[in-house]
Amino acid sequence: EIKEDAEDPRVNPLLGGRVDRAVISIPAYFKAIRTAPIVEAARQAGFETVDTIAEPTAAAIHHSVQVDEDANILAFDIGAGTLDVTVMMVVREGGELVPGELCTSGHEALGGIDMDDLLRAHVVERFDLRGVESDPGAAALLLDEVEKAKIRLSTREATSLDLPGGRSAELRRGEMEEVLGPLLERFRGPIHVAMLESGLGPEALDHVLFIGGPTQMPCVRRVVEDEIRRLGIGPALEARLRATG
Repeated sequence: EIKEDAEDPRVNPLLGGRVDRAVISIPAYFKAIRTAPIVEAARQAGFETVDTIAEPTAAAIHHSVQVDEDANILAFDIGAGTLDVTVMMVVREGGELVPGELCTSGHEALGGIDMDDLLRAHVVERFDLRGVESDPGAAALLLDEVEKAKIRLSTREATSLDLPGGRSAELRRGEMEEVLGPLLERFRGPIHVAMLESGLGPEALDHVLFIGGPTQMPCVRRVVEDEIRRLGIGPALEARLRATG
């Protein structure tokens, strides 16, 4: 379907013509046994040449215009269901900056969905909504409402929740961060492992690249930055973190 849409001038008027090559981004921790079915599916869809690229590396290429020279980058990539922490070296080859992965750590079941589940359980307990769990439709609506509230609290100190039965309630950022605290602490281990296995000292890091919707949450960035500071970063990166904070 993706291939057909890319080739359809009504959907993609700027491309035009047949598409025979594809580069597919995959989680950094995927090994060959998990990547092979993805590549095979792309070939069965009609792509003659199929390459893969790790998602953090793809993000680094996208953002490399901000890097003027060789650099060491820690990419913290958290999506709906997975966490990747990749340490990479970006080097200049000719006129281009090319990233290469030094190591990857992470978690296959740690992401925004897990945050939503924790917040929903908290809301159910706090506002006595246990009966909602027996109604799949109401439970799905509540989960959607909690996810939207989580996103709003990335830029607000408080937001309202529309609860089942026509009720409304307030959820504050501090309360959300307290609920998510134990989950956020689980980010520290993969960061520590990635830095250890990279062979680089923390003082050698030049940039931290945040990827994925949950990294817009101040509490997520705060834990990541606190952990790399704890490991011992250099003054240049410290200045960058303070500037963006």
